[in-house]
Amino acid sequence: MKISIVGTGYVGLVTGICLAELGHNVLCIDSDKNKISQLKKGISPIIEKGINLALKKTISSNNISFSNELSLACNFSDVIFIAVGTPTKSDSNDADLSILNHVLSEIKNYANRTKVIVIKSTVPIGTNDHLSKLYPKESSNLVFISNPEFLREGNALFDARNPDRIVIGGVDENSIKKVKSIYRRFKNKKIIVTDPTSSELIKYASNAFLASKISFVNEIASIALKVNASISDITYGMGLDPRIGNLFLKPGPGYGGSCFPKDVKAIDFFAKEKNLHLPIISNIEVSNLIIKKKILERIKMVLGKKSKVKNKIITIFGVSFKPDTDDVRESASVFLIKNLTKLGLRIKLYDPILSDTNQIPFKNSEWYSSAYDAVLKSQLLIIMNDSREFLNLKLKNIASSMQRKRIMDLRNLFNVDDLSQAGFEEVYNLDKDIVT
Repeated sequence: MKISIVGTGYVGLVTGICLAELGHNVLCIDSDKNKISQLKKGISPIIEKGINLALKKTISSNNISFSNELSLACNFSDVIFIAVGTPTKSDSNDADLSILNHVLSEIKNYANRTKVIVIKSTVPIGTNDHLSKLYPKESSNLVFISNPEFLREGNALFDARNPDRIVIGGVDENSIKKVKSIYRRFKNKKIIVTDPTSSELIKYASNAFLASKISFVNEIASIALKVNASISDITYGMGLDPRIGNLFLKPGPGYGGSCFPKDVKAIDFFAKEKNLHLPIISNIEVSNLIIKKKILERIKMVLGKKSKVKNKIITIFGVSFKPDTDDVRESASVFLIKNLTKLGLRIKLYDPILSDTNQIPFKNSEWYSSAYDAVLKSQLLIIMNDSREFLNLKLKNIASSMQRKRIMDLRNLFNVDDLSQAGFEEVYNLDKDIVT
């Protein structure tokens, strides 16, 4: 089938590549001319495991192509996926649909026959119903289907190739059948067909639940630290219960990224607009911010009096909100960097993905391409994400390069005994503080 995709960001590009791998003929559209130029050369604008290889293979197979011309999308296919950004508005926690609305108005002008518009972007609850009324099929030739994405950054290509469920929300039976046929090769995957509003809410409810699970376990970690219990043992014991499971039950410095913060704010905004009092949902983001602030206060406590930390050096390993991605949006590391530099601290930064680009400037901070260089003369090393590369570091070399041999492992990556044997004199993690 011929399929057009508008938007070649995270969702659009991964979706386009995977549909091309399924044998569909895919045309990807984006207004960014530089991005399209790079994509035509087989260079992905996003960092994802295996994406450049997959991109080059689908280009070679002639199953995927790229253009800046939105009009081509209508000429090329009768099914158009919309995967443009819907960021949080600057004046509220609602989603900004301005890009989506602009794209749809343009498509309406070009559509000379019925087009199935598949909304892949995350949109507020009720958007598809609203769009169906705004663009009635009889006058616009547009039929709307909700088809939310459930991709994890860092594992998006795997998730798109191995979906745990495919949600299709619509009312037009022919359009639903057409979209179902796109996914026909996923024979053993669960396809859920529902109304558009339920489809939209499945997306928001899923992300809000996962975010709440992270916030919950971080609150339990705070209790565990207070009473000298092992959060690692606690989460292991909890995760063995199949009703709970062990996924997203790992404590850390708080969730971030492009999805959870935005979607939690959006569903909370929607609920308040409907005069619903939902104390759990309305406090997920509050809890996440509290965790970040608690970590900041703990770092201040370790460093000592404010008057004594000015111009001292600390090191942060992991700036992106999670491993295998360059996404720093709502990252706990960014929160810490901005607040710690206000104390006059100098911060050395190392991230396996970001350290080669140095594109993100922070006041009083300096990027390093080597973890070992980043810890020279440092007073404290803080581990902020659980990149596998950190586990392969020579801990003795790290400790010996530091002025003060202190480490704060906020992912519980390392065994405390291993850190002590490596020469660290002060170890702080999510279970306990050890000063030798």
